[in-house]
Amino acid sequence: MKIFVAFVHLAFATTWLGGAFFYVVILQPRLNTLPAVERRAMARSLRATMTPLLAISALLTIASGLVMMVQLHSQHPAASRTAAGGLP
Repeated sequence: MKIFVAFVHLAFATTWLGGAFFYVVILQPRLNTLPAVERRAMARSLRATMTPLLAISALLTIASGLVMMVQLHSQHPAASRTAAGGLP
């Protein structure tokens, strides 16, 4: 179960960050070179695909991260009762 959750976390984090990076760094500059009518149509089409993909990836990344935190806490419950530096 732990390996599956870690895999889901890494896969969707990569999709979320990689997709956002690709859109901002690669696609957006290329879209700006198109005529306004074509640019709007292309951006609308890309948003219809990218928005759900990035939203689902973000949600699953955050959810799997929370699951991993709970798993870690269940293995080391005393670790959360001390402050940084080991002081009570």
